[in-house]
Amino acid sequence: MAGFSLGATEIGQLATGDPPRFPRVAEVEGGHGVWTPAAAAAFADKGGLRVLFGCGSTWCVAPANGARARLEKAGVEARVVYAPVGHTNDRPLLEAIMGVLPWFLDGDARWLAQR
Repeated sequence: MAGFSLGATEIGQLATGDPPRFPRVAEVEGGHGVWTPAAAAAFADKGGLRVLFGCGSTWCVAPANGARARLEKAGVEARVVYAPVGHTNDRPLLEAIMGVLPWFLDGDARWLAQR
């Protein structure tokens, strides 16, 4: 599941409520505040696997790295990618995200079936 800006926050909230259904979450330009230590631990305990943060604005990088650290401490793999495009999902940021898709989708049988 993926979301942008406020949508990133909303999908983070959905994922924390149902990690078996949404074990991989990609949040672009937002959603960092969802990942409190308790939410990260609950996501991990209930099957959450990976969270990807995509940042196009400089303000996004620090909170995304903070959320990444909380998730990793809880046992969830997380990464942050950055491309200086501002609060958009323009091509350079999409390319940065595409660069980590193999990691993000690794082990997902649904992805393997569509190759």
